[in-house]
Amino acid sequence: MALSLNLVRLLRTLQLVFSCAAIAISLLVFYSEGQYEVYFEMDWYALIAAVFSAALGIYLMVVVCTPLRDERNRYAMLISDCLLVLVWLAGFIGLAVVHGPDSCDASSLRKKYSRVYKVEPGNFCQMSRVNIAFFAITWALFMITCVSLLRDVFYLRQAPGDSQLHPHGSQDDNLESGADPTLHKESIQLSVTPTTSG
Repeated sequence: MALSLNLVRLLRTLQLVFSCAAIAISLLVFYSEGQYEVYFEMDWYALIAAVFSAALGIYLMVVVCTPLRDERNRYAMLISDCLLVLVWLAGFIGLAVVHGPDSCDASSLRKKYSRVYKVEPGNFCQMSRVNIAFFAITWALFMITCVSLLRDVFYLRQAPGDSQLHPHGSQDDNLESGADPTLHKESIQLSVTPTTSG
């Protein structure tokens, strides 16, 4: 069953909110790391990925909130979702490896980074773990919309007038949101066979 348009809008909103939150957390991580002169390349990736996701998230929000009648938007959304699924999954795995178990242990940090051998782990360690959770949740949100779009593109594209409707949502959702109602009428007329009087 296809996701309703309202549910898709909610998911897109959450994706954008979590992307922006990941940007803020990544910046806090960098600020905290700067106090200890310890920087992790994976945190740079996390920041860039969150910014990239927020930029694409704005486009995805515009598409689901506007009755765009162009099938290319559907494929553009699918490509965007698939790309972001990979980006967030890679970020989640990378952050989990760098800031996973024992990463906040002081003795472990002293062995790995001589610059901090005299100090305890800073807030960057805890904040990085929060970022791991945000990356996991955001990846799951994009997986939901990506699977829904894959279903729409590969299983529903042969429906009458399907390419003219919203990339997500049922037919009633599309009619309520401003899609051309004549498409629905035409599909009904095609199924009616005229009878001839003897």
